[in-house]
Amino acid sequence: MVSKAMHRELQKKIDQFFSAKDRLPDDLQKFIDSINNLIEGLEERIRITEDVTEDNIRDLIISNIELNLYLKSSRDIIFRVNADNIIVDYIAD
Repeated sequence: MVSKAMHRELQKKIDQFFSAKDRLPDDLQKFIDSINNLIEGLEERIRITEDVTEDNIRDLIISNIELNLYLKSSRDIIFRVNADNIIVDYIAD
């Protein structure tokens, strides 16, 4: 065992290639610790990205529902315009 807070998969590989009785050289231990820190940082980025993605998907679903409700309840004409305020499409009931 190298470190109590070691990443699970990294710890498995260390246990696979080094016996529990082996004392790792300090340079190798520092290298393994830096890899462990890198893995933990990447996993945190993944968790944050997943959270943001879930929030964005939820917001898009809500906006889509609201827009569809608005379009279904509208009895007038709706114009779709581009950034230059030129009509590019319309819906009329």
